[in-house]
Amino acid sequence: MISFRSVLIAVVLAGALPSQAGLFSDDEARKSLYDLRAEFLQYKAADEARLTRLETNIDTLQQANNRIQQSLDRLDQAIRNLNLPALQTQLESVSSDVAKLNGSVEVQTNVIEQDQKRNKEFYLDLDSRLRALEKTGGAGAVFPAPNKSGQASDALKSPPGKKDEGVVTAAEGDASASVSSSEIPPKTSNAAASSGPQAVSSAAEQKSYDQAYQAFKASNFVMAVKEFQSFNKTYPRSVLSANAGFWLGVSQYRLKAYSAAETALKAVASQYPDSPKAPDALLNLASVQLDAGNANAAHDSLEELIAHYPASDAAAKAKARLGRK
Repeated sequence: MISFRSVLIAVVLAGALPSQAGLFSDDEARKSLYDLRAEFLQYKAADEARLTRLETNIDTLQQANNRIQQSLDRLDQAIRNLNLPALQTQLESVSSDVAKLNGSVEVQTNVIEQDQKRNKEFYLDLDSRLRALEKTGGAGAVFPAPNKSGQASDALKSPPGKKDEGVVTAAEGDASASVSSSEIPPKTSNAAASSGPQAVSSAAEQKSYDQAYQAFKASNFVMAVKEFQSFNKTYPRSVLSANAGFWLGVSQYRLKAYSAAETALKAVASQYPDSPKAPDALLNLASVQLDAGNANAAHDSLEELIAHYPASDAAAKAKARLGRK
């Protein structure tokens, strides 16, 4: 492209040539013309170079623009592939599920807290009742076992053998509630202890019993069974043997080890007939036998309880099971 300056110089030279013809010789005129032409060509070359550079820059910018457009197209396609509406729907669904789970956790936590509160109140009440019974020399307390629905049943209504008048499928007498570690039979005299269990428990003996009983109170029945068995083996003639045997049977009952529980409770009733735990052992024995499906044996145990301990609280419960007054 020829610049305006180059054209102007050419016009001026063209107009000036006739007037200069008279002032300069032909050689001088030709020399000036060549110089002007050379200068013109230099300006022309410079302008063409600038134009070439501009065209090159334009091409570079166009290529960069094309690359940016391609990147934008790829980004748009990637966003479309993400399917954001579907992801938003899934996120809302997950959030809803989490909220439901949190609600369920809160409900279960509340249920657990209420159960713990009721159990604590039950244990405290049981402790006080057993202490009162020990002070008066009465028999230990026995409480109904939960049936499959979680409620205590009325248990036995009448002797077996009559159709539709047998025993109910669940049993009372789950002495699974705790008593205090002071739950110890009254101390016997030295004379009475000469042929039976030792009259007073030692510190180590008491500690071993308390350790087993604490496991029972914590509902760790597996550990309670292990500890009570160890106690009976280590202290076979202990004044606490009847109690240990009783809670051993109850722990096994809670673990649904019916055969072992029956053996342990029978041993308490037969080996320690004068213990306050004997009538309770027979009442719980009936519960074990009934849950094990042996209604006849359960009936016999209740009858034995009434016959041997007619004035005990356990006998009154047995009569209620059998439908007697």
